[in-house]
Amino acid sequence: MKKETINLSYQALEDFRKTLDRINVFDWETHYEDSGILNGTKWSLEIVLEDQRFKFTGSNAFPEEWEEFCKSIRTLLEREFW
Repeated sequence: MKKETINLSYQALEDFRKTLDRINVFDWETHYEDSGILNGTKWSLEIVLEDQRFKFTGSNAFPEEWEEFCKSIRTLLEREFW
């Protein structure tokens, strides 16, 4: 996986944080899995804040708000995501 540094404005980060709060990302389960699918998608997400770290993973299953989360990333980065 390639790492990239992206500079964002304070306002863009504040708006993104509000979106994460609104769609309850910080209340997600730590792991999502659909064991009925043998081949599929594995994913992981880590959110690091000044005083907290959140890690989520999944295998063939996603949080209910996943599409809205992906949309918020696309808006923040102004590029395709997921």
